[in-house]
Amino acid sequence: MNGTLTDTVHATGQSSFRDEWPVQSYRDRGLRLARAQRVQTEHNTQGLNTRTQHKQVLDYKRANFELMKEELGSYNYEVLMNNKNAEECYMILKNKIATATDHHIPRKRIRPTNNPPWFLQKIKRLINARQHSYRRLKRYQTEPHRQEHIHACRAVKRTIKSTKRNKEITVTAQATTIPKSFYKYVNDRRLKRDTIGPLIDSEGSTQTNNKSKAKILNTYFTSVFTHEDLTEIPQPHVLKSGNHVRWRIYSKRGRGTAQHFKPI
Repeated sequence: MNGTLTDTVHATGQSSFRDEWPVQSYRDRGLRLARAQRVQTEHNTQGLNTRTQHKQVLDYKRANFELMKEELGSYNYEVLMNNKNAEECYMILKNKIATATDHHIPRKRIRPTNNPPWFLQKIKRLINARQHSYRRLKRYQTEPHRQEHIHACRAVKRTIKSTKRNKEITVTAQATTIPKSFYKYVNDRRLKRDTIGPLIDSEGSTQTNNKSKAKILNTYFTSVFTHEDLTEIPQPHVLKSGNHVRWRIYSKRGRGTAQHFKPI
């Protein structure tokens, strides 16, 4: 005997072989496979920065506008803008304001979010509860779990509808006192806010003027229409009956001579 697995089976019998190599259920195999995949995923994503990048904006509440005015007033603009055109003067003033802003207005970090303004923490909890109820329904497939999932879905819809309505009522009521909140909500509701970029005309030059871009778009959209042949317009035939004149229009059906003209 070389001590192989076959020798062990023949020597100890089939019962000991089953005890040594237990047969596991499909559920245990699935759990082991899922655990292995999760470990592999954690190993692959290790070292990657998955945190949300913060956005830096100006914090006007902590700004020192007095020192900013003093710095902007300390420059001799007559000397700086001497013999300069309007564009150069504008760039000089813009750079000075930007420098004073960096010196006297601090910045703060905010976390960007894609959630709408009416999305509250309560709605998030209800959505999580709906997902958990759906998982329990898929697992047990019973009538109580189905009713639980239906109630969870209705609660999410009802809460979203009421929250959106209350948000719009609040924004509308504060439109005169807090117009920024009103216009911010309106701009967030807009589907598309991008403007039309530069266009190239038929001569190959780039046009940035609104009037020129409108002409280019008008020419392009009118080019898709077909030009009808006005030489074969059917002529009306006058039929006199007493004092009344009746008009009858003939349309050409099919191809051929005048005998193919049928009355409408």
